[in-house]
Amino acid sequence: MAQTSAFDPVTQDDIRDLLATRSAPAVSIYQPAHRAGPEAMQNILRYKNLLSDAEAKLAKHGVSNSDKGGILKPARALLDRTEFWRHQLDGLAVFAAPEFFRVLKLPHEAEELVVVGDSPHVTPLLPAMTQGHFYILAVSMETFRFFRSTRHSIEELDLSDVPKSLAEATRYDDYQKKNLQRHPTSRAGVGGRTMQHGHGPGDEDLKDEIRRYFQAVDAGVCRLLSVDGAPLVVAAVDYLITMYRHVTDYRNMVAKGIEGSPDQLTPRQLLERSRPIVDPIFREPVHRARDKYGHVEASGLASCDLPAVLRGAHAGRIESLLVPRGERRWGVYRADDDRVETHDEPAPTDGDLLDLATRQTLLHGGSVYLVERAEMPCAGSLAAVFRY
Repeated sequence: MAQTSAFDPVTQDDIRDLLATRSAPAVSIYQPAHRAGPEAMQNILRYKNLLSDAEAKLAKHGVSNSDKGGILKPARALLDRTEFWRHQLDGLAVFAAPEFFRVLKLPHEAEELVVVGDSPHVTPLLPAMTQGHFYILAVSMETFRFFRSTRHSIEELDLSDVPKSLAEATRYDDYQKKNLQRHPTSRAGVGGRTMQHGHGPGDEDLKDEIRRYFQAVDAGVCRLLSVDGAPLVVAAVDYLITMYRHVTDYRNMVAKGIEGSPDQLTPRQLLERSRPIVDPIFREPVHRARDKYGHVEASGLASCDLPAVLRGAHAGRIESLLVPRGERRWGVYRADDDRVETHDEPAPTDGDLLDLATRQTLLHGGSVYLVERAEMPCAGSLAAVFRY
């Protein structure tokens, strides 16, 4: 099992780091990516084209050639990193500003996009925060496999120093048992009788061996996912799912598993069977936000009015924000006089007002969700639930 194209989940801390005060202009580049095969070479060509677009947009912002070169120098250096392009995920995000550069591999496909503005453009990162990835443990007494997945992709990971089967897990125990049978113990009965262990193929003995095997596997899982927290789906026959649930220390094992022997299932089959299990988990916060919007709108604690949402975002009042996927509203928000100007095409001084609301909501500890237009609770560009 080989680990490929590893990524770190996008967190609130990542967003805060991207949005920390720094010199403008900030360049944000997003693109879809291919993980492997002949199509992977398209990643570089697409990236070259997006870099050219970034250079042209910097020029429109009045940035000199020398300054453009300095801002984009580390971004251009990626073109020479062959190993980097061999190990991609489904999307790529590149951020560049004076004295700042950051690359994020994304576990979801990203729309091609180049934005130049006063701050990094972060809205396309939201799926990596709210519904980016999960894990699948396919385990039987003969073997186990461990995968990191998104809704559209799956990759096998390596759990080192973990027994690969029940037989391997009990091999050391068998060695110990033989030694114990040969040696007296201070706890033996009268006459120096020796302690006998592990005789007979009884059900309780087998269950105990399976528990020890699962504890060893779970220790490897917990080491790898120690700071992750993404959902874990177990694929196994039903009674083994129950046994694993009883031994695991991982707090986010999903209650429902993929039932049946997983040994003959391909990674793609495991992914397909996991979707109905994890989709409701990822969608639950969105449903809660939509429901709450409907409950509190009449009391003034929810709004789809763009100026009202921007005002609430800057004041830190937004608890949850729904943003329609792929939409942008170019313009300027002037907080001093609470004035909004919008334009069909972005002017050099414009920014995406939906992204501005997203950034301010995240910086103040609110939650933001990308949704399809049909899922919006109103016809507006944004839907906000306010804290007060």
